[in-house]
This record gives sequence, structure tokens and C-alpha cells, in this order.
Amino acid sequence: MQVPRQNLTKKKKNRLIPILILCVLFAIIGIITEKHLNKTKSNLMSDTQLIPRSVLFGNPDRIGVKISYDGQNTSFIAPHNGVLNIFLATGNDINAAKAITNDTHRGIRSYFWSYDNKHIIYSQDKGGDENHHLFSVNIDTGALVELTKFPGVKAQVNSLSEDFPDYAIIMLNDRRKDLFDLYLLNIKTNELKLIYQNDQYMELQIDEDFQMRFGIVNTPDGGIKYDIFQKQEKSIPELIKLIESNASENEIENLIKDIQDTQYSEFMKISPEDVYTTAIVGFSGDYKKVYMLDSRGRDKAGLFELNISNKDKKLIFESDKSDVQGIIQNPITKGIEAVASNYAREEWKFFDAKVEKIFKSVLSNVKSHSDINITSRSLDDKVWTIAVTSDITPPQYYKVNTETEEITFLFSGDTKLSKYELAQMHPVVIKSRDGLDLVSYLTLPKDVKILTDTLYDGNILKTIKTDKKLPLIMYVHGGPTARDDWGLDKTHQWLADRGYAVLSVNYRGSTGFGKDFINAGNGEWSKKMHDDIIDASNWAVSNDITSQDKIGIMGGSYGGYEALVGITFTPEFFRCAVDIVGPSNLVTLLESIPPYWKPYVENLNRKIGGNLTTEEGKKNLMDRSPISLVDNISKPLLVAQGANDPRVKQAESDQIVNTMKGKNIPVIYALYPDEGHGFARPENRLSFFVLTEYFLNKNLGGRVEKVGDEFKGSSLKLEAGSELLPDDVKVAIEKTN
Repeated sequence: MQVPRQNLTKKKKNRLIPILILCVLFAIIGIITEKHLNKTKSNLMSDTQLIPRSVLFGNPDRIGVKISYDGQNTSFIAPHNGVLNIFLATGNDINAAKAITNDTHRGIRSYFWSYDNKHIIYSQDKGGDENHHLFSVNIDTGALVELTKFPGVKAQVNSLSEDFPDYAIIMLNDRRKDLFDLYLLNIKTNELKLIYQNDQYMELQIDEDFQMRFGIVNTPDGGIKYDIFQKQEKSIPELIKLIESNASENEIENLIKDIQDTQYSEFMKISPEDVYTTAIVGFSGDYKKVYMLDSRGRDKAGLFELNISNKDKKLIFESDKSDVQGIIQNPITKGIEAVASNYAREEWKFFDAKVEKIFKSVLSNVKSHSDINITSRSLDDKVWTIAVTSDITPPQYYKVNTETEEITFLFSGDTKLSKYELAQMHPVVIKSRDGLDLVSYLTLPKDVKILTDTLYDGNILKTIKTDKKLPLIMYVHGGPTARDDWGLDKTHQWLADRGYAVLSVNYRGSTGFGKDFINAGNGEWSKKMHDDIIDASNWAVSNDITSQDKIGIMGGSYGGYEALVGITFTPEFFRCAVDIVGPSNLVTLLESIPPYWKPYVENLNRKIGGNLTTEEGKKNLMDRSPISLVDNISKPLLVAQGANDPRVKQAESDQIVNTMKGKNIPVIYALYPDEGHGFARPENRLSFFVLTEYFLNKNLGGRVEKVGDEFKGSSLKLEAGSELLPDDVKVAIEKTN
């Protein structure tokens, strides 16, 4: 489940029947055919023939590579004592990098450099509650400071400025939980000062000169309105100068009052239909224009340049297939250097010859067809770091000297995974029953041969024939205002390695394919959105990829909801389901949303198709809630939940599990007390994937890796279904509890 403009992770496991028991059963009953016995033996292949779960779902080697703004130091995230931490390499010796943080539990996943080139700032929450605190580490002294020490308060960075390298503007919801006030943070002294008390805007846009530019507020119909702030003579830069001149507290407070009283006027309104495809995404170098993704008066969001004073609009780039997905701006001039679109694969349109040349030079050195992403650039634009990704290789990181055009390989993001042959991900376009094109991604086991196929264009499949039928996992993305993409998906790789075909579908309501496609999902939870999943499953059956009795469904967040819908609304269709942090009751979901989602509630009502304000609205929500159809559940279900999840509360899983238990319907329920909306700790991920691997094996017959010590260090609490697990899994859990 996702607040407007936001995404999640996903996972699985299987079940092993000892060969000895099978042989005894064969001798006693005499009804197991030779074909079935051979198939069972193939599911028990030795562990050496499988990609280990620890390789797929343990910590990566290194991720998140960045350089300091002066280009002198390189940082990345890597395991330190088994937990992800920030490492620093000074100069050019990447192999001499040392850990500069010492997180011992959840690990660090995001960070950024300050413009002073002396501090790295990162965020961390507690047990997945998403109330992130900000921390700073001085790379010279090693001093680590918690910058925001407010319990139950969410901190976010709003803006940094090259002109004020010792400062950051951050946002805190300490005063009221639904909106965020602006604070000025002195990175050197760690001092925080409230500079703007926000009582209406769900978002405030501040430029790199620390000028307040736009405030964004929801309209009653579910649209949004941009207010523009007047040019401020007494502004945040003036406040910084006052502070640094040791002005009196009275002078400082008077200037803050002037900032608070900054006048604004309406700049533009965006209708509910366009809210996911229209937004200001950048400023020109002189701040006279903004760059906008805009779908108003059209379907696909194009990139436009908008003159702020007269609102003249000029198209920079558009795609007839998909929305603009990303832009590259020059760090010095702020001009647009490249624009990305993504229908089935990412494609770049270049407006700068240097950027195009570097991209082509990097890609010429890799074997497989790959995507490229600039992860950081020095302030003078002389040094870049780049990540190259594909569907069959872990990320490969490079450093680029843009003056000499020298490209230096840094390292692979995951050397353990690089040792294994991975399965190709095939883009597929599937027609829904009412004529929509559903861009999807199919991964098949490596030993499956494609006999024939037909294509739409490029490498996008329309139909496909293989040499064998396989059990199929429909793997549904969260959001739902998100999308599946081509690239390395470790869950796809894991399932394909275990012998499953895997199909991920961009059902209606997914982003990236125009506003009409997004809005086609409004009010269609459990209805046409579910039909899209059924239609894609039937496509796989009609192409002989699978058979109707061998389809399972799995997903996280909205994907978890869809898994529950699958076995309640269409109980005969799926063989089994795995629900990861999915809502079971749309009424209680909306009643328990995080307070900072409240500005989006009308948009959520419109998207889901119901509301809490009327009895009819509540009935609409309950009619599409899996909790209302628990009696229909006749297929195996595995539920997994983080106890601290702020988006889909634990109660969503508790209530459907408790209802099933009250009706004596079997269910496995894995609860993680130190996790939130997904599983961050590798110990928890591994334990979850053991459960899912054995669950899928029991119900669909895929291969399994023998259970090892994956439950060690996990916080797993098995709240229901221990009697449904094989003995070796139960023993492994008992040994570590």
C-alpha cells in the first residue's frame, strides 16, 4: 500500500519430502507413477545445483556508490560485521575503504554527502516504523551525531545548497503529525532552528539557493494546487547571514517571522486525473523557468519547460508509448542533458553529446544488454560514478573522468551472485479482456527452451511456446501506483531457479503508461485490476507455459492484497497464495493510515473506490475486502507481516488470520516484531524465504534448498501454521528460538 507518488519488496519459499518417505509410500500404496516419481526426484536436486538463498537474499557486497562534491572521496554501502554500513575510500584507492558507521541491527540503506565534503548524512528508522531520524558522520574525525532526536517524529531532507555548504533544510512533523515544518540544520554545530511553521502544504519546494518557491496542497476533489511564493527579500539566505554574524536572538526571530509571513498566490491547479503524471521536477539555472512532467491535455506525460512569469510552455521530449520516467540535469548549468522513457525497457533521448558518448562508451564494455544510471557527479562535473545493470548481472560500478574520458571499473555490487548463471527476463505485452496492453515481465528457468515466439517490436514478446509446462507464480507489485521494470529481480531469479515460471504484470492503475492507464484502476480494486491478473494468468495457460491447476499468486503491499483477493474472490483459480504486508480490510486500512498521509486521503478514496464518511462508501470498501469472503478460502495461504508497519498495520494480517483460525481454516502466519513494510534485516528475509520456498514446494512442486541455519538471528514469530510445516523446518526454527 502506497501513499500517492511512492513502492515495496517481495519474497517466497518451498517444501521438501524426503526420498525415503516417498519410496515407502510407493512400496505400500503402489499408486505413484514412474513419471511422478521422476518429477519428485527432480525437485530434490542437490543444493549445489541451486543458487543459495543466502546469495540471493543476504546482504550485497557493495551498493550506493557516490563521490563527494569535490570529487576527492568515494563512498558506498557494504556489510560491516554482517550489517550494512557506510564505507569511505579516500583518494583513488577504492580497495582501502573503511567503515565509518557501525550500525549493528537494521543496516543503512540511504545517505548523501553534504556540500562541505566533510559530512555524510543518513537516515534510519526504528524497527521499520518509518519515523526516520537523521544522523551525521564527520569523515575526518569519525564523530557520529544523531541530528533529530524526536521520538515518533519523521525527518526528511528538503534541500541542500552549494552556496551554504554547512546547512540543510529539513522537514519534521513534530508539531502536528499530518504536516511537516521546515527547519534549518547547521551540519557543523548540529543546531536546529524552526524557520517555517507549515499548516497547509503537503509538500514545500525550495530551490538550491534556499528560496521558497512552491507549496503544494490537495484540493477537495482529489487534485492538487501549486501556490507560488513571492520573491523573498528577507529569506532563508538572509537568515543564515544573520546567524553567522552573531546577530541577536531578537533579530533572528524577527527575520523568521518575515519568512513565516511570506506571501503566496495560486500558480496552477492539477485535476485528479493528472496528479500522478504532472509535477514540477526541476528549475532552470536562472530560476525563471521550471521543468515539468505534464499530462494535462494529453495522455502520456511529456517533459516541458514552463516560463514562471508568463506560463509559456515548451515541449522538450515526449514518448507515444509511455510517460517520461527520468531526467538528467547538468549540475552546473541545470540544463537538460537526457530524458528517459520506459515502456518495456528504459530508453534515453540525449540532448548533450558528452553524456551520450560516455553512456555509449560504458555500455560498449559490457556483454549483455544493460541499463545505465549516474549515481553521483562532482560539483565541477569532472568525475562521475555510474551503475550498469541488466536482468542477468548484479550492478557493476564505474568511475568516469569526463575530461580524459577514462572509465575505471570499481567493483561488482554482488560478486557471490556473479558466479551463477541467471535467467533472462522477457518483456511481454498481454491484452486484457477489455483491450488494454499490459506490459509484463516473464522469467523462465534456464533449462527451458523457447520453441517459437512472436514479437510486438524489438524484443517484446506477444506469444511464446516452450518445451515444457511449468508451475507459475503470478508475482504482483505493490503500490498500486508503481510499476514493474525490466532488470535484475532476485525474487524472479530465485523462483526461476527453483523451477517456476514467474510473471509480473503491470495491471491497470500502474504508473508509467499514461494517465488513462492509471485512472483505469480507480475504484477497480478486486474488480478489473484483479481481472488483469487473471487475464495474464490465462495468457500463460494459452501459451502452454503452465496449466490451470499449477498457478500460485504472491505479492507485497497491494500485491499482498491481490494475493488475498485471488483466494477469496476467485477461490478456484489459484493453487496457493503468499501475502506479504497486504491489507485484508479496506475500511480498517483507511482508518489506520499514517497521519502524514491524511492530506492524500481524498485521492486514496478515489483510487480505492469508497470512503469512510458514508455508509455506502464503507459498504463499497467492505465489498472489496478479502476479510468479507474468508469462508471462500479453500487453498493454502502464507501470511507475513512486520509488526511496526505504519502503512499496512499488523491488524490487517491479524484479523484475517484470526478469522481463519476461528473457522478452522489452515493458515501459516509469520510475524516479525522488528520489521515494518517489508523485511530489511537479512536474517528475517532468509527465514521468510525458507518458509515460502517450502510452502511453494508443497503446493506447486518446485525445487527446494535444504534448510540450514537461515533462522539464526531472525526475529520470526510463527503465530499460526507450525503444524503445516515439514519437520526439518520446524526443527530448524526450534533450534534458533
